[in-house]
Amino acid sequence: MSAALGRSMPYWKRDLSMVVLTSKDARHLPGQVAALAHYQVGRAFAHPDAMQGSGATLREWRRQLHEQSVPLEALREGQLLPLGGAVQLRVLALGEGCVLEIEYGTTLAVLAHSAAPAMFELRPTGQAQLVLFPWEYDPHSALLEAAQARIVVYSDGAQAEDPARLSMHDRRIGKAAQYHEAIHGAIEWSSDGRRVWIRTER
Repeated sequence: MSAALGRSMPYWKRDLSMVVLTSKDARHLPGQVAALAHYQVGRAFAHPDAMQGSGATLREWRRQLHEQSVPLEALREGQLLPLGGAVQLRVLALGEGCVLEIEYGTTLAVLAHSAAPAMFELRPTGQAQLVLFPWEYDPHSALLEAAQARIVVYSDGAQAEDPARLSMHDRRIGKAAQYHEAIHGAIEWSSDGRRVWIRTER
């Protein structure tokens, strides 16, 4: 995470408006711990399970926030968090992980990278230009069907006991373009509130 921030932010910018911890799973923590060592944070939110969770990495994450005098707030289902300008973050659902939406003007991105299968039956609030979805699960779900996404980016952010053995071809839904960091390298999505762009490392 720290390396990704370094690639996309000017070297002189050392502050983040907000950090959001979507799960207490160890996969989600090390990147944020590294980022907190280099960036000053304005606000911090976490899945309720992570508020009092144990584990050395989680304790270090909370210690760094405390050192920066940043209060830690629990995410709430349905919560709207303004990110500045016309951008806002919505907590669509909480469960085993969470599903978030980022709205900017008429564009919508659905972040389901830490969600469990029970949450894939949710429907987003509108048509999404991008969905971030865990690679280990089958994307053929109500969530992705309803989103009608133009872009699906697969993440290694969740683990399954019985991972879906599907190729990129098997995963195709409609005409959505598909990306995975293992294939395309670093993936960057950007928007001006009306149009969207995707850039990949390779």
